Amino acid sequence: MHQSTIDICTRMDNAERNFIESLSLLGSIDEDKAVKVMNFYLHHKLAKLDWRIGKISVVHGGFLERAVIRRALKQAEA
Repeated sequence: MHQSTIDICTRMDNAERNFIESLSLLGSIDEDKAVKVMNFYLHHKLAKLDWRIGKISVVHGGFLERAVIRRALKQAEA
């Protein structure tokens, strides 16, 4: 495997871990639930993974509010 491929995979992994940590802190939820919210956001294109820089960003800052994260969790668990 080329080093550049390894670097991309590392950036993607770091982006996911950082986003999960942010959702966990901002939403006051545990990491398992934050993973569900992250997957919900990515699936519904409310967040976007930029693998070149290793960052997941939401399309609007409102998606990082506690109440919105908890509503997304309810939708993800439904």
